[in-house]
Amino acid sequence: MGGGIDFGETAEAAVRRELREELDVDLLDVRLLGVLENLFHAFGRDGHEIVFVFDCRPVPIRAERRRRDTRRCGHQGDVATAGQLRRPESALPRRHHRAAARRSPLS
Repeated sequence: MGGGIDFGETAEAAVRRELREELDVDLLDVRLLGVLENLFHAFGRDGHEIVFVFDCRPVPIRAERRRRDTRRCGHQGDVATAGQLRRPESALPRRHHRAAARRSPLS
């Protein structure tokens, strides 16, 4: 997963926000493992990225929410992992349908 840090936001606050926005998950025991820095040139431009690597645990979800989320993603019984989930093509802009179908490893 990746995301950006908003101006004035700490790296820890950003990782909490990004996982809440992307996966609807709150975090416990967030711990910074390290920082990676990369200077690069791509697409005709120089770039500089700084990557914060965290270790954390998700807040356990209540059984009621787990059942609701499992039904919503179309899996009964076992809770699907993120790798098992796939965005339906109807949620993609029309120009991306063919490309998504060609490169999706989960199809």
